[in-house]
Amino acid sequence: MKGWTQAVAFDYDGTLALHGRVTGDARKALADARAGGLVLLLVTGRRAPEMHRIFPQSEELFDAVVSENGALLSVRGSTLRLASVLPAEFSTRLTELGIDYELGECILSCDISRVQDVTQTIAQLKLDLQVVPNRGRVM
Repeated sequence: MKGWTQAVAFDYDGTLALHGRVTGDARKALADARAGGLVLLLVTGRRAPEMHRIFPQSEELFDAVVSENGALLSVRGSTLRLASVLPAEFSTRLTELGIDYELGECILSCDISRVQDVTQTIAQLKLDLQVVPNRGRVM
């Protein structure tokens, strides 16, 4: 198909990774696919720093990484933010409420048991944010 790019996008959790890990066979298949001319994209809800920590090979195996539920696009070491940074008042308020959370560049993740507190905080602060459940977490 002249003029077309053939690309494949992979989700990380439960698709590419089993029990949080990518096997050697999977890494080899990705490298072979890329060497064969496919453009490979990694798509994940995980925060970018977490993704780098648990799967450091992602930068070499994929042409682009979309992380933080689509908020960040990383290509060849450059990152483009596709969403706004969270207001500091939001994370400050969650800290005051005793909510343990992990902060990314554009998303915040906490245990899904705190969804009501998070939703109420967004409403009280009149923030234009969405709450998305993802594998026992809320983002």
